[in-house]
Amino acid sequence: MRLSEKIRAGVFMLLLLGLVIFLSYKNSVVNKGWFILLAGCLLVITGCCLFLYKCLLAKEKKEKHLLKVNRSLEENRQLIMKASLDAIICTDDHGHITFWNTQAENLFGWTFEEVKGKVLYKLIAPENKQAIYENQLAQYHQTGSAPWMNSLLETNAVDRYGKEFPVEFTALAIDRADEKFFCTFVRDISVRKGAEDALKEKTKEFRNLSAYLQRIREAERKQMAREVNDELGQLVSALKIDIDWLNTRIQSLEENEKKRLAHASNTLEILILSIRKMASSLRPSILDDFGLNATIEWQCREFTDVHDIDCEFYCDYDDNGLPVKLKTEMFRIVQESLANVVHHSEAKKVKVTITSEKEELHMKIEDDGKGFDKNSKKDTLGLIGLRERAASVNGKLRIESAPGKGTVVHAIIPKKQNP
Repeated sequence: MRLSEKIRAGVFMLLLLGLVIFLSYKNSVVNKGWFILLAGCLLVITGCCLFLYKCLLAKEKKEKHLLKVNRSLEENRQLIMKASLDAIICTDDHGHITFWNTQAENLFGWTFEEVKGKVLYKLIAPENKQAIYENQLAQYHQTGSAPWMNSLLETNAVDRYGKEFPVEFTALAIDRADEKFFCTFVRDISVRKGAEDALKEKTKEFRNLSAYLQRIREAERKQMAREVNDELGQLVSALKIDIDWLNTRIQSLEENEKKRLAHASNTLEILILSIRKMASSLRPSILDDFGLNATIEWQCREFTDVHDIDCEFYCDYDDNGLPVKLKTEMFRIVQESLANVVHHSEAKKVKVTITSEKEELHMKIEDDGKGFDKNSKKDTLGLIGLRERAASVNGKLRIESAPGKGTVVHAIIPKKQNP
């Protein structure tokens, strides 16, 4: 019986008692003085009881309303949690399951009745990770924190059939009154991981194709440079020798004829220089004969002579042990970066440096040109080509630039290459 109901019953008893006192007075059982005293006390007590009864009614009404609101909120919470696209699992602070929504049933295969009261990590975590979660739960009890609290993590889970699949989850520690519990949100990411793996595989295939095409292109350039330099260059040189011989041996030629021979000799000399330059641009023989450092130094001198832009080279690393492929790609990165300087930067000075740090080589091509805004400028084909060259030797390429502050092309390449 509620307290308000008990007070109401007491009021009725007081009214009955008042009736008894009144009848006693009428029948002269009590005198007038005692009647007034008893009646006054009875009225005061009855008034207090009625006031208390009214207050309790108001309090009970408010509590009833709050209980109804809480019940409604709890029902809404249950509906939201059950309708969620994620699996939502609630446990007490020792990991025993207290709530398991419909998505959790669909994801793991157990119903709530089957898992209620069981330890969560022993139910859905792979066996090789259960000890880790047990230690982390003990860590939470000692320190109040754990690696999986308030963080979105990726791991593997198992269903009731033993199938292991990737999930992402986050766990929240909730304090409500004297109750502490965890609310864990779990999402199956098998489709996403499959798409990511497929994308990685395609990217790997494209990079392998790009590296293969670069190898074929370098081989063709090397072959073409050799043919241009050795065959065409030798033929032109032999032709120039013959013309020079004729010019010195034939004395009966008129002045105009001698000038024509001299002009032909000069033209052949220019042609020989053009052939050498063409062969060098295809594949500098110095790269195969003297190595990377000598080739970059030669390239910088050529760049300064041709474009009138000061180009300096600094190196503190001996390149004798580097693989041929690595030397080739590093030289091409320098060559293409210098071409970008000519076409885009309006620079007056360029500096190329190669430094050695532990297991990596750091190569920088820095210019003092106009630079560009990296946030608004998309990668051009030239920059994409540089990135692909760096990636082909397992390296990374960083571009540092700002308007009016020049550009730095920074290649970070491991010394040891995968076979």
